[in-house]
Amino acid sequence: MSQVKVETTWQTGAQKPPRKRTRFTGFFCSAKQGRVPERQETKKQIAMANQPLKGWARLVAAYHNSRAGFLDAWQGEEAFRLEIIVFLVSIPAALCLTPNLFQAALLMASVLFIVIVEVLNSAIENVVDRIGPERHELSRKAKGLGSLAVLLAALLAGVIWIAAIVQAATA
Repeated sequence: MSQVKVETTWQTGAQKPPRKRTRFTGFFCSAKQGRVPERQETKKQIAMANQPLKGWARLVAAYHNSRAGFLDAWQGEEAFRLEIIVFLVSIPAALCLTPNLFQAALLMASVLFIVIVEVLNSAIENVVDRIGPERHELSRKAKGLGSLAVLLAALLAGVIWIAAIVQAATA
């Protein structure tokens, strides 16, 4: 006879039913039950799960990871949301400001570069926060350098946009 571990809630001390351990096996969950449906895996499937993905499967997995990262950044980072809005506004502004499509692409790329640096800064901040909540000099430096990178990217975009505006005004 197997033993069942019984957990208690910290609020009432009442016993909770034992949880079923499930392994995440795909992107789709059962909407009715709110959990991943269980399935039996063969030894071959388990062995294949330890191998790196190749071909289209790797691209699909990378897409899903990137989509999840975008949604995490959109929901958790106000600066990211603001910079995405500025990027979307910069697209028609760049097309109207410059007569050349290449110059417009450079203007848009300068704003997109700010978004890229902001994502990397957020990744650095999340890793530092994951290491521990205590204050440390190296944590402060890492977060400060990430913020400096965002500032420098914004200054670069500002210089490029000012140069384009001056050139458009004198032409």
